[in-house]
Amino acid sequence: MLKESKKQRTIPVWAVMFCILALAVAFTVAGCQGGSQNPSMTDEDSNDSDVGVTKDWCVLVYIASDNDLNDDPYDLGWDWAYYDFKEMEEVGTTSDIHMIAQWDRDEGDPSGYVSWSGCRRYKIKKDTEGSGEIKSEVLANLGDVDSGDPETFVDFVKWGMENYPADKYCIVMWNHGSGWWDVGYSRASKNQAMGICWDDTEGTVIHTAELGPAFQEIADYLGRPVDMVYMNACLQGGVEVAYEMYGSVDYAVLSGEAMWVDAFPFETVLGDLADDPTMEARALGGVMCDRFQEKCEELGYTEQILVNVDVNAMGQLATACGNFSGAVAGITTGADLNAMQDLMNNTTYIEGGYSTSGVYYRDLGVFMDGVLNDATLTASADAETVNALTYAQDAYDILTGDVVVDLYKGPDYSGIFGLSAWMLDTDDATDEYGNLYSGEYQPLMWEEASNWGADFLNAMNY
Repeated sequence: MLKESKKQRTIPVWAVMFCILALAVAFTVAGCQGGSQNPSMTDEDSNDSDVGVTKDWCVLVYIASDNDLNDDPYDLGWDWAYYDFKEMEEVGTTSDIHMIAQWDRDEGDPSGYVSWSGCRRYKIKKDTEGSGEIKSEVLANLGDVDSGDPETFVDFVKWGMENYPADKYCIVMWNHGSGWWDVGYSRASKNQAMGICWDDTEGTVIHTAELGPAFQEIADYLGRPVDMVYMNACLQGGVEVAYEMYGSVDYAVLSGEAMWVDAFPFETVLGDLADDPTMEARALGGVMCDRFQEKCEELGYTEQILVNVDVNAMGQLATACGNFSGAVAGITTGADLNAMQDLMNNTTYIEGGYSTSGVYYRDLGVFMDGVLNDATLTASADAETVNALTYAQDAYDILTGDVVVDLYKGPDYSGIFGLSAWMLDTDDATDEYGNLYSGEYQPLMWEEASNWGADFLNAMNY
């Protein structure tokens, strides 16, 4: 999930200046039953002179805060979506960059500046006064929407691309997240906590298996892969999530840990992009990791992770892991299987405080490195064990040399390589494997490409 910081912070200037919020007049856009929420915007619909203008970048921010992220649990004077939105307003749209947001929220206004509920689209504008007011232009008032429906997400992105064309696109998904499984969060329903973008009003979520079709539809509309996706949500830094974007996204910046809501500095990242709008997607991912590290060190956070993934290399990783999984499934030497189980059980897990029902997000690189250096496995005469070692080396090399482009890992995770994968804990979860696999894991694109669950995890569950 996107996690609220427990650290008391110095309140920014704009958060203590109590001004009366004067909202811009909302442009009502057709979004009736049975119709798209995203009609083409023309100059007749909006006075925005940027409509139809091609710029270097378009940043499309999908803010799904129709949930407890609209609250102020630590009495700091703002809700979390508002906090990050104001960070974005420190930069705003420029002559080279479109910055467009769709913001869905429930009732509640702890800041005193956001009294509306429902969903609005904004052209993010720079707040030159440093006030607490929302200075951005309201482009559309959509009323109630379901932000946990992947079609709502896709419609927004396609609408943004149609009206705010650019040479490069960065899509930001801002919300709670849990990876591919319900890792113990309390929501309206068990299934609601299995993915990203939780809508508490509707009791919905965009499941991990729905990300692949969603991004493929967006890429088909664009006619090429999306340049960059940043998921500002917890527990998204796994191969299962990253592979859903394979073929439809070039680079993805993800966190495998709980994502403290104030840890990602939108103002400095967007400021760097504004200073260098010709920046390529790979470089932008590096900027995100570097600026994230600076902010975490400033706030004293030690358990944060942010990884820039070359999604195009995920295909090679899936092939290598598939070969490894098949070899492990063929191992007949009990001592080798026991050694593999011990390695898996002792591999660093990411955000273990949320691990439930046998689901452990463990660092894939740590595991493969352990396989390559295990005395029992390296001395084995079992032909499939020998094969598994070869494929483990392939997976390790591809992960560290091609997939992980940039990585920030806090001091608590100094030994990790950046991407997690589902690994059982055979001490307490062997009975859960079948239900977990058939219910949620089998439909994932990663599983289809690698047989990680069917071969490797099934072998570990012997």
